[in-house]
Amino acid sequence: MSTDAQAGNHSPRLNPFAFPSDTSFRFALLIVAIIGSSLLIFLMMYNRIPGKEEHFRFVEEQCREESEASYPGDSVEDYFSRTDMYIECMTPLYRTQDTWVLGSVVLLLVVAGLIYWFFPDWKIWRAELVPLSAEDAPEVVAYVEELCREAGLSDFPTLVWNPLNPASSGLAFGRFGRYYVSLTGGLVSLFYTDRPAFRAVMLHELAHLRNGDVDKTYFTVAVWWAFVVCVLAPFVVTEPAALLQIDQPWLTLFRHSWRLLVLTALVYLTRNAVLQARETYADVRASVWDGPTGALRRVLASLPVPEGGRWRALLRMHPNPDVRCQTLDDTTPMFRLSFWDAFGTGVVATVAFRNVQYLLPASQGFLISLGAALIFAPLAVGVAGIGVWRGTFAALARGKPPRGSGRLGLALGLGAVLGQAASFSAYAVAKREQALRGMDLLVSYAWWGGLLVVSLFLFFRWVASGASTWLEVAMAGRSPRPFYRWGLALAGGLLAIWLAFLFTIPCQVGHHNRNGLVLSRLSQA
Repeated sequence: MSTDAQAGNHSPRLNPFAFPSDTSFRFALLIVAIIGSSLLIFLMMYNRIPGKEEHFRFVEEQCREESEASYPGDSVEDYFSRTDMYIECMTPLYRTQDTWVLGSVVLLLVVAGLIYWFFPDWKIWRAELVPLSAEDAPEVVAYVEELCREAGLSDFPTLVWNPLNPASSGLAFGRFGRYYVSLTGGLVSLFYTDRPAFRAVMLHELAHLRNGDVDKTYFTVAVWWAFVVCVLAPFVVTEPAALLQIDQPWLTLFRHSWRLLVLTALVYLTRNAVLQARETYADVRASVWDGPTGALRRVLASLPVPEGGRWRALLRMHPNPDVRCQTLDDTTPMFRLSFWDAFGTGVVATVAFRNVQYLLPASQGFLISLGAALIFAPLAVGVAGIGVWRGTFAALARGKPPRGSGRLGLALGLGAVLGQAASFSAYAVAKREQALRGMDLLVSYAWWGGLLVVSLFLFFRWVASGASTWLEVAMAGRSPRPFYRWGLALAGGLLAIWLAFLFTIPCQVGHHNRNGLVLSRLSQA
């Protein structure tokens, strides 16, 4: 489970490929979070279509009067019968809304798919790339094909280049079934003047193909731009006109804007996290092929150091060159998940969780929450749980006691509390007449949030305990893969059930099972 020691190291370098990277889970979480977070925004835009709001109010009042007339009593039986009749009466309208929302989500994914599919063609046109054939540079093409075989690629990428570009860089890009590696004129010149540096650059790009992150990378970029085009832009355009028709427009604008900013920032930062993680894994993969005497470290050290501090690093798509060089010597940081990564995972998962929860067609509150939890709990466990297993493995391999697992649970819980507050569905529920207000709301929310944070803290301590036990057995074998797969599957299922119970608790009172009324009021708020 370790690679050969690098030059100058005193101990073997831990092999990060013994565990899956959290890139795949971040990618899946990003996609689900964008879809889940867009649901209520699409519904809000639907209710802003001229005549839709008036029609909804008319149908809603009619259904309410009929249900109250049929079951006027105050008993529990009358309450549930009245609610069921109201929901049944509103179902045709709900279906119309659902069709709009589903169609909008399909449009979002279609736009993302088109961007992903045509991006390679745009890249080739934009960078003025042309095919690099054996007639242009026979030695270069033959050498790259040799590197492809060394990297274990079954299908060789198409080589393209811009002979007029003096930079010394390469890029692996493409789409499923058609991958490219681009070279600049400066990089081809480097083949003749500094063969080890050329080899290091090309191995890094081929490592992206070997790691299978090219599709994730460019679909991540595509989904981000589809989110901007299909969600952000229409919402920003329609928001001012809608606010002019309501009371307290500036207050409502503030309440909508900060939630939209949080959502946009989360999507953007998650995108950057996916892109940064892939670079680190490609560096390590390439360093195995390049060997301790290769030029990869020298090439990375020659990259320009970006300006700005730690917070500016979150906005970049590539890690700091100094950090990349240090990782080549010591991969231990790749086994640790930071507090803020876990916190962001909690926010992203819960913002979308609440929106999906309010749109799932179930008749029982627990089933609604369970349906949403089965989507998001495995993803949250995939990110934070893999972090716990990797961290436990690194600690045991170094002969140290595992630490920090509870901290990840704490971060995930705090992020989930913020995500609950930042979701548009939470704002919709807060507008209801039955919702808690003032100190009652604060106490209820603090109690609910405290229970969530403490339970996740203890839950991930339990995950770490199980990981420590099973890894002691797994380290005597060839791979820990079967152990962490079964362990995380069990953890994901248990967390889904617990979150379903927890999110069924009415921390804000008065919540219909299929809350079309609340969702419509969101557009009027």
